[in-house]
Amino acid sequence: MTSEQVVFYILLALVLGLLPAIIGKIKGYSFLVWWFLGAAFFIIAFPLVVFISSDYKKCPFCSEKIKKSATVCRFCQRELSLK
Repeated sequence: MTSEQVVFYILLALVLGLLPAIIGKIKGYSFLVWWFLGAAFFIIAFPLVVFISSDYKKCPFCSEKIKKSATVCRFCQRELSLK
């Protein structure tokens, strides 16, 4: 394998690592952790991040991310109904 091929595969892994990182960030997890996992173990990290559940939901009043168990939004201070 030539050095150009090695560089290509490293860059490909770094770019592919962005997919789990972006999905993880949307679900409320660390971007850097999921980027590293995605770059190193894409085959495992991508399905894992897709199928894990998020611990967050959007506040129906201000649309900020809050924990699912929250009874009061920490941003707008409105009470939330538990569903």
